[in-house]
Amino acid sequence: AFNIEADIEISQFDEDDDDGSNTIFRFSGDYYFTNRTSMGTGLAINTGDGKSDEGKNFGINGEVFITPQLSLNVGFEKFQADNDEGEDENSYEVTMSARF
Repeated sequence: AFNIEADIEISQFDEDDDDGSNTIFRFSGDYYFTNRTSMGTGLAINTGDGKSDEGKNFGINGEVFITPQLSLNVGFEKFQADNDEGEDENSYEVTMSARF
């Protein structure tokens, strides 16, 4: 089974001498090997007035349900800044979720 998502976010900011907004386009998808195991990937593009936030995020994650109510998710995300005002970053995530 596949899961595909897309969304658009408009983030507005009001700083001391600078107002503006950024638009973020997100696309992601997951492939479910079984009802309890999936792997996914995603892309986010951030553009606008906040130059330090402009760039692209690439991500990959995996999820496994340990029990029908408890899951473990592991992910990696890379941010590539579009200009010198932003910094490239790597982030890692480990999450446990519970259904009740």
